[in-house]
Amino acid sequence: MRITRIPQNKFEINYTNAIKWSNNKHRIYNDCKRKFLYRYLGSLIGPSEKEKVERLKGLKNLKKWQGEIIHRYIDISINIDSIDLALEKFKNEFHSTLNNSNENITECYYGIPLTNSQMEQIYNTSVISLKNFWFYYQQNIRKLKENIIFRDSYGIQTLRIREIDILYKPDLVVKKDDEIIIFDWKTQEIELDLNQFKLYSLAYLTMYHPKKVIIKSKIVTLYPTLKEDEISFSRQAIDEYIDFIYTSYLSIKNFLDQMRIFTQRDFENLFDEIKQRFEKTQNTSICSKCEFKELCFGK
Repeated sequence: MRITRIPQNKFEINYTNAIKWSNNKHRIYNDCKRKFLYRYLGSLIGPSEKEKVERLKGLKNLKKWQGEIIHRYIDISINIDSIDLALEKFKNEFHSTLNNSNENITECYYGIPLTNSQMEQIYNTSVISLKNFWFYYQQNIRKLKENIIFRDSYGIQTLRIREIDILYKPDLVVKKDDEIIIFDWKTQEIELDLNQFKLYSLAYLTMYHPKKVIIKSKIVTLYPTLKEDEISFSRQAIDEYIDFIYTSYLSIKNFLDQMRIFTQRDFENLFDEIKQRFEKTQNTSICSKCEFKELCFGK
């Protein structure tokens, strides 16, 4: 059967979403354009792969899954004002998810099963993280609960700079008088991505008068020990970051504008041609952690 063109309206829906900028989109686009295709551009994926792509999107590597569930139960504990009740709910969901780990966790899907000792270690480190959070929350945030202006459960937010829609979502934000404190929970000690915190600062500098607020970020590591680090940025650093966003945005947008033109031509094997243009990375370390690697190399 001769495949000709992708309907323009279907392309435009994905296009509008794909050029909404985020640090994560920037990273994926530069790491592997094939992954960017699978993650954000469903209308450009052939019928033979579409169902599998949607299923693989739901996979999360073990560290990411653990981080997300801890963040969610941090928010639950704040909401119900109890770490004990939150831990009980956490215990039930944790074991329920790991009992169906092949459908949720990347490593398990690709044939690396979790041992009982691994599951126990993940559970115990998660509980320690949640307890450490609660101790920190009681000491530093609970008395300011009425000053919380954002929590993780509020969802992804959009900031508009120049013509760019920028997506961001901090963990928790407190505003008291002329000070805004952005809290970020780290479930393990990792090298910080400063752009993450520059984006948060940019968002709240845009939201409030930049000369009337002081913005700082507090990075709270929850495991193996409780630790707090504080960072802030000069106006020059934020302006340079805006330029970085704009350069990245134009790179993604120009590439997708070329795809818009390309997909309006006639091709017998259009979806294969599209995949060739969204080149996959040659970096095997990126591939080894990718939820979509089955589509490139088989399972």
